[in-house]
Order: sequence, then structure tokens, then C-alpha cells
Amino acid sequence: MIRLILNTKKWKMLFLCLAAPLVFTACGGGGGGSTTPTTTTTSQKVSGVAAAGLPVVGLVYLKDSASTPTTKGPTEIGSDGSFSFDVTGLTAPFYLRAQGSVAGTSYDLYSATTSSGTVNINPLTNLAVAGAAGVTDPSSVYSNPAQNPITQANLDKAVTDIQTMLKPLLDAYNANVNPITGTYTADHTGLDAVFDAVAVNISTTDGSVTVVNNVTDATIASGTTTTLSTPTDTVTTTEVTQTQTTTTDIQAIQTMASNFATAINKGASLTAADLDTFYATTYGINDGLDRTQTITDQLSFFQGMTNTVTSMNITIEASGTDYKVNGLMYFSDGSSNFWQEGLIVTNEGGLWKLKGNGYKSDIYFDANTERRINADSTVQTENGLHFDITDVGNLGLQSVKITGSGLPASGITLSKPANEPVWLYIDTQYRNSTLNEPHLYVMDDTTIGSIPDNSIYTFTFYDANSTLIETRTRKIAKRPFMSSELTDGHFPTFGITSHSLSAANIGGTLTFTYAKPTAFVTAWMMAVLEFYNSSNNARYSKELLLNQSSGSILSGTPSWTATQGHFSIFARDEFSRMVRLFWMFQ
Repeated sequence: MIRLILNTKKWKMLFLCLAAPLVFTACGGGGGGSTTPTTTTTSQKVSGVAAAGLPVVGLVYLKDSASTPTTKGPTEIGSDGSFSFDVTGLTAPFYLRAQGSVAGTSYDLYSATTSSGTVNINPLTNLAVAGAAGVTDPSSVYSNPAQNPITQANLDKAVTDIQTMLKPLLDAYNANVNPITGTYTADHTGLDAVFDAVAVNISTTDGSVTVVNNVTDATIASGTTTTLSTPTDTVTTTEVTQTQTTTTDIQAIQTMASNFATAINKGASLTAADLDTFYATTYGINDGLDRTQTITDQLSFFQGMTNTVTSMNITIEASGTDYKVNGLMYFSDGSSNFWQEGLIVTNEGGLWKLKGNGYKSDIYFDANTERRINADSTVQTENGLHFDITDVGNLGLQSVKITGSGLPASGITLSKPANEPVWLYIDTQYRNSTLNEPHLYVMDDTTIGSIPDNSIYTFTFYDANSTLIETRTRKIAKRPFMSSELTDGHFPTFGITSHSLSAANIGGTLTFTYAKPTAFVTAWMMAVLEFYNSSNNARYSKELLLNQSSGSILSGTPSWTATQGHFSIFARDEFSRMVRLFWMFQ
């Protein structure tokens, strides 16, 4: 049995300042005293920012309008949301697609332009593309531009219609700019503040459009993609006023988060007193830990950080009288992170502070792929949903029922085994018979293919008497990889070649080389060394820097004799899907 543990308390808060869309200037050369004509070559670019309140973490593509279209990309979107394509020699109009996630939510956004220059990709450009082409689903324009062509006149009209529908909102935020070609900066002002305040949703089945207040969930404007000029409902002044409270609060919370980031960048010199000021006196509990336990837990983690916080941006939604905060986080090695469930903040004495979520359970949940290279050189690869669930505070959690897409209609259950005070394991009847993994629910490709983006899963916890303790939900942005999709490029690599347990260098330093996967955008990596026998287990882990290629793990000498072990590297993609590669020792 492989027992996997992940530190889920990564409240690393960063500040993210988006640069304005890049401006490119082409230069030509001149001759000396010769009369030979000089040829000037002009490079044409399509550049912009891909964002939905926060920069999209993921990939961007461009397609031209030649009879046999040229596709450029995938190109990784920058940490500030920026991207650029050289379109010299290509045929306009150009169609763009950004695919990735924003704070744990999957996004597929589109844009279009009839010339080179600035072209942003965001929820309003997504709507403009559908409106300009007269379709219910903007993806159909990118998939088949010949069948759904865009003209400049239609694009201009769609933008004007959107601006009319949202005029009071855009005016209030000084954001009445062209969302495609205008300057966009993710600094909680202008158009970025609009995306902080509202969500723009399109139903791809019927083309219905709703603009929703992110905090109250109230619809403030509606219509259809094919009738943008005659919307069902337009924004009112009263509705705008309600959104502006959100903007004021998010700016204050952003300041608090930025100060928190500055504090944790102290690293080894960070103290409990440094953290104390950020936690509300009414903290309560968070994932089973009280205020003091949380600060102690966070202090240990942040003191050991080898990365520093370089950038951060946040989004908020209502949580009773408080706010739930999520965010996009970048570190000095280029890795990124977000909170799986968000953090609760409350206003205490005029200052925004962290507050517990009130839950007793601690959940780490992801779409997962595991590959094991066994000592006999056989390879096992499985895909599914991975659950690390603990009763870390020993608060009486005995079992949990999980329901959601891809699981049996009645759900699956996890329980605490006898003499196990903390961990809940997948019950035997739901385990893969070959793998017998207590944390991974294995799925076949057909089941995985049925899981929609942004699927919600419900976790219902019970005590030893089957009395309900709590119910909570979690979301996965993207389904697990299917076996038919996997290549060697989906897995990290490392320079360990022996399966002998002595190669683990137990009680010493295990050094290794590594490389991140090449088939997706790698957001984060970690290495784990674990060894065990039938009664004991020891585990050592280390986050791996994305800008490095070698690492080491120092392990202690156990008082017992290990009989087996494994080394593994975890790599997380832009949708927070985890790929785990195990090298087995025996």
C-alpha cells in the first residue's frame, strides 16, 4: 500500500500586476552611400492579455483565414496574462482561443480580429465573437471560421451592443473601452474591476446570456448572443451601486493579502507574531484546526519555503456576511498555485482578516494520473479521482460519502480503519483490485470522458454512530486525463535507475535530477521519498523548483527496518490535475 500525504495548507498570497498589452515596433535598415534600393520588412503581431478577472493560466492559440488555415500555438500564457503571435504572412481575420483555468475554474475563451495589433481575450470578447457571428457557441467560430466568418462591421456592432447593454456598469468603472482592442490591466480598476464584480455567462445550448453579480448571484443583465442589440434586461443604476461595494472591499482585501505575502517572504525569520495579526480573533476552526494550531502549522510551512512570493491577485464571493477569497499565485521559480476551496475573510475592527471556514474535515481532492515503475520493470498507469481526507483535529469524523460526476450513483465511501486516528481511506469495495490504492478511485476512459468541466462533488461526513457531522463541496476544473490521451510527455522524468532499497539512501541524502512534463503547462512540482514495512512508515518531501533540474531529499534513520519504499515526483498542470510518477524500491 502506498500512503500519500500532501500538505494542503498553502496559503501563499501573491501580488500580480498585469502589464499593458505589448507593443511591437518593426525596424528597417538603410543603405550607406549606395543607390541600391533598401527593402524594409515589417513584422506583424497579434498581442494581448487573456484574463477573466485574473490572468488565465494555460495556453493560447491563433488560427488564420487561409483556405487551409494556419494554426499557431499552443503558446503558454504569461503570468501577467500576456501573449503574442507573429502573424507575418498569415491571412486575416484571426481567431484566438485561450484555454486554461482561473483560480480553479476552467475557462475556454475566444476572441477575433480582422487585423494585427492588440487583441485581448476575456469574457466580453467571448460574447462579442458569438454575437458577431450570430451563433450560440463562440467555440464554433474558432472551430470552423469558414462557416462562421467574422467581419469588422459585425465585430464592431457586437461590441457596441454589449457596451449598450452594460453601459451604466461600464461607465461607473470607467471601463467603456473596446474589450478586444483596449488596454487591459489586471489591477482591480477599469475593465478588470468589472470582471471582479460580475460574471458573464453564455449557455452554449441556446445562446442565452446572463451577467451576474459575483457576490449576490443576482442577474443584472440578460439577453442572447444572437439578439445582443435587443437585450432582455439591461443594467440599472441601483444594480451598479450594489457591485461597487464589492470593488471597495476587494481593494482593501488585496492590500491585506499583499501585506501577508510580504510577511511570509521572511522565510526562516518569520515568527508567529508576524502571522498573528492576519488572523481574526473570531477565527473558529479551519479544516479541523483552531486559530493557534493554524498559525503553528502555517509558520512551519512558510519558514521552510525555498520559493518567494512574486505576484498575487484575488477574487471574492459572498460567504454569509464575510467573503470567500480565491487567488492566483506566482512564485520566484515560475510555479503557480491557487486555493482549492478559497479562504474566508472577515472585517474585524475595520481590518480584513483571515477566518476559519468552520469545517472539521481536511480535504485534498484532484483529478489524478498515477504511473508506477515497479522493481520487475512492469509499468502500471491508472487515472481517476484522488482523495486525501483527514480528521486532522481528531474531531470524530469516521466516514464520508462522496457523490458527483463519474462516481457511482450512490457515491463512494471512505472510512477510518481501526487504530487510525486521522486518515479516511477508500472502502475496499471501491478500490481497484490490482492497485488496491486507498486514495485513488480508478476510472476507465468512458467514465472519465463523461465528466464535464467544473464538476462539483459533495462530501458528507458522519461520526461513528452514522450521525451527520458536516457537508461540503469541492470542484475540479477539468476531468482526469484519459489513458488514450497519455504520452511519455505527460510525466516528469528523473535520474534514478536502481530499484534496490539501498538506492533510496535511507538515513542520508538522496540526490536526483528531474525534468518537468512537456505535454502541458506545469504549474507546480514536488518530490517524495517514502519507505515502510508492515507496521511503520516514514515520509519526506520537498517542493521542486521549476527553474532547476536537480534536487535532494534528506531522510532520517528509522528505529525499525524498512522493507520497501518509493520515490515519486508529482506535477500539477494548469487545471490542477495531478500526474504522479512512482519509482518503486524493494
